[in-house]
Parts: sequence; structure tokens; C-alpha cells
Amino acid sequence: MAFFSDVVAVLPQLWLIASTGWRVEALVSHYMAALAVSRILSGIFMWSAREDITCNEWIPGVNHALIAVLSAHVLHFVFIADFAYYYMKAITKEGLSCSVELRGDFAV
Repeated sequence: MAFFSDVVAVLPQLWLIASTGWRVEALVSHYMAALAVSRILSGIFMWSAREDITCNEWIPGVNHALIAVLSAHVLHFVFIADFAYYYMKAITKEGLSCSVELRGDFAV
């Protein structure tokens, strides 16, 4: 249950980034990058353990727990994937102490 709230908990951080003009300072960007890596690793683990995730089926033949867990991982990754791209681009260009400028087609 905590993971599902973690997926939603990243939204205020993304909203704050959007309200500051899509510019992220170094420490916040490192936190977001660590969050992205943790969700990727968690998703890999859940994918490898998918046969062990069981539930009382609401619909016969459908493992809704597995669908919910894997969908939450995908959704969380979608929320932070764009940031991860610009983060990698910024640190390869300017190093780890740079701020990340999130100026893309999605920027408001």
C-alpha cells in the first residue's frame, strides 16, 4: 500500500519543479534521479517476482494484484522519465554540480 502512495507523492515535487520555471537545482535533481533508479530497480524486482504475487481474484482468471503493482511501477516511471532524460543530459554536459533545465516540448 505504501508504494501506491509513493507514486502519488512524486506529483507535488513535479508540480514544484513546474512552478519554478522548470529549473531544478543540483541536490533536488540528485534526489529525483535516485528516486527514478529506485523505482526502476523495484520494477525489475517485481517483474521477476510476478509469479509469486497472488490475490483473491475478483474476476476469475485475472490477477488484479499483479496488474496493479506493475501498472503503478510503469506509471511512476512515466512521471519521472522525462526528468531522468534531462538529468542525464545535464550531468553529461556540465557535471554533477549543475542545475537541470527542463525545457522541452512539454514545458508550460
